[in-house]
Amino acid sequence: KTCTVGFSNVDYSYSGQYTCSTKNIINSQEKSSSATLQINVYSHTDVTMTTTPPPGGRAYYLTGDPLTITCSVEGVPRSSFNFTKDNSVIKSYKNVSSDSNVTTSDHSVVYKHTISKLNLNDNAEFSCNSNNSFKSGNTNLDSEKVVIKVYEPVSVTMSVSSPYPSLGSDVIISCTAIGSDTPSSVTLSKVRADGSVTTITSSGSDNSFCTKSSYKLDCSHKISSIGYTDNGTYKCFAKNNVNGTEKEDTKSDDIEVSSQVKASFSNVGEKEVSYGSTYQITCGVEGGKAPHKVTLVTPTSGTFTWQSASSSNSLQCNTVDSVQNKLNCLRSINTNQYQGEGKYKCTGYNYLPNPGTSEKSSSSDLTLVITKDVMVDLTPSSMEIEYGQGMSLRCSADGGRVPHFLSVNHEEGGEGGEGVSLVEYDKENNKISDEVTVVGHNISYVKSISSFVYSDDGEYVCTGKNRAGQKKEKEKSKTTKLTVVKEVEIHSIQNLEVDFGKSIMIPEIKVEGGRPPHLIFLMSPDGRTSVLYSSAITQHCSGKHVKICRNYVVAATSDYSHDGRYTVTAENRAHSNTIKTS
Repeated sequence: KTCTVGFSNVDYSYSGQYTCSTKNIINSQEKSSSATLQINVYSHTDVTMTTTPPPGGRAYYLTGDPLTITCSVEGVPRSSFNFTKDNSVIKSYKNVSSDSNVTTSDHSVVYKHTISKLNLNDNAEFSCNSNNSFKSGNTNLDSEKVVIKVYEPVSVTMSVSSPYPSLGSDVIISCTAIGSDTPSSVTLSKVRADGSVTTITSSGSDNSFCTKSSYKLDCSHKISSIGYTDNGTYKCFAKNNVNGTEKEDTKSDDIEVSSQVKASFSNVGEKEVSYGSTYQITCGVEGGKAPHKVTLVTPTSGTFTWQSASSSNSLQCNTVDSVQNKLNCLRSINTNQYQGEGKYKCTGYNYLPNPGTSEKSSSSDLTLVITKDVMVDLTPSSMEIEYGQGMSLRCSADGGRVPHFLSVNHEEGGEGGEGVSLVEYDKENNKISDEVTVVGHNISYVKSISSFVYSDDGEYVCTGKNRAGQKKEKEKSKTTKLTVVKEVEIHSIQNLEVDFGKSIMIPEIKVEGGRPPHLIFLMSPDGRTSVLYSSAITQHCSGKHVKICRNYVVAATSDYSHDGRYTVTAENRAHSNTIKTS
C-alpha cells in the first residue's frame, strides 16, 4: 500500500520528525515495521522595525525624550543581523547572544535599542540588516531603516574672558548657541545707560563672528584695548526653528573696567620753567572706579589734599571726563628766587570694582627745574689799592641749573697772556675745590690778601658756567682790574771813586713804585741829562714795578770834567694817575 499525506500553507510548526508504521500477520504472528522522515521548514529572513512614539502626543522628538527602537528578524535558519546608526554598527548578532536586549526563538530574533534621553547627536538613520542561508552558497538578505529627527529649542550660553578687565587689556565675549537645525542667527548687542540697545555684530553680517558646527554656533567678539566707554551690559540673542516654530533665547553679561588708579603729571620726569615765571602744575588722575582722593606733595610748601567727600580741599581738582573717571588737579608755582624748584609727588587713590578689593594708590613724580642763564659777580670792581693794604676778592656765579663751573684767573699787570689760575671748579669733570662754596644756586670763591703787593697787581677774570634751558651750556665772565699804588722810590746809590782815564760805570740803580716807574734819568754835574729808562729806551733797566738799571756807563774814559755830583731822578703815576717824582 502507498499512503500519502498532503500539507498546505506550511509554517514553522510542520518542522519535525515524521514516523510511518505498518503491521501484518505472518503464520499467525503479528509483524510490524516503521520508517522516519525529518522535515525542516525554511524561510527567507524578514526584518521589521518599530519605534516608541514621542511623549505627550507630540509629533516630533525633543532632546531628553526616551526612545526605544525594536528590530524584529524572522527566518529559518535563525537570522543574523547588524543594527547600525548612520552605517556604524551598534549591535551585531550571530546565532548566539547573551545580551539582555536580545530575545530569541527557533525562528526569530528581537533586539531593542533603548535611548533614555535623546540628544542632538541621535539625529540619525538607524538600520537593521539581516541574513540567513538554507541552501549552500545562497544567502538571503533583508533590511529596514528608520530615520529619527530630534529637535531642541535654541539655548544660549554667554561668557566674558574677564568681567572686570584691566584698562587697555583685550576682552573676549563668547556666545554659544545650541539647537536643532543649527541656530539660524546670533546677535551681540550692548545696552546703553538709557536702556537703548545697539547691535555690535551678528552672524548674518559678519562671517568671522561665528563658527558653525553640528547644531551649534560658537561666536566670539574681541574688544581690543578696552576702555571705560566699553563698560555696560552685553546681550547675546539667538533663534532657531523647531518643527516649523521659531524659538528664541537671550543671555546677558556685564563688563566693568577694573583699573587701578593712575596718576600722571602733564609733563613726565623733568620740566624746565624759566626763572620769574608762573607755572601751573597739572596732575591727571583716573581709574575705574573713579578716584576719591588725591594728594600733592611739594618740595617747599608741604602737602595739599583733595577728597571727593570733602568740601574744604586744599588742592583744586576738576572732573574733565566723567566717562573716563578723569580728574585734573592744579597748583600754581611762582618761580621767583627759585621757589618751587624740586620734586613733586602726585598720588591718587581709588577702589577697584572687583568684589573684596582694598584701596589702591598710584603716584607720579615730577621734577621742576627753574632755568636761568648764569650770572657772574666779581668784587671789588676795578680800583687802586695801596701797597701793603689788606683786601678780599670775591667771585660768584648764580643760575638755574646750579652753575657747574667757576674759575678765577689773574693776569699780573693786565698786559695779556693766559695768566695764573687761582681756582678752578668743574663739577662735570670731577674737579672739586674746597675753596669753592656752593649754597643753593650760588657758587662762590673768596681770595683774602693780607698785604697787597706788586705781584697782586693786574686783571682778575671770574668765569661761571651752567646748563640752562634744554641743558645748553651758558657762560659769563667778569673782569676787574686791581692796581697797586705806591709813590716812586729810588733806593740809595753808593758813591764812586774812579781812576783817571778809566770808564765811569754805575753798578746798580734800583727804583720801585706802583704804578711802575715810567721815567728814570741821570743828571751830570754840568747839567747834562741821560735817560736810563723811558717808553722808548728800555735796554738799560729791567723789571716792572721794581726796575734795576745795572752797569750804566757814564763815560768810557774819565777825566776831571766828570768829577762831581750826579743826580738820579725817577717818576711814576701813583694815586689817581698823579705823577710822583723821587
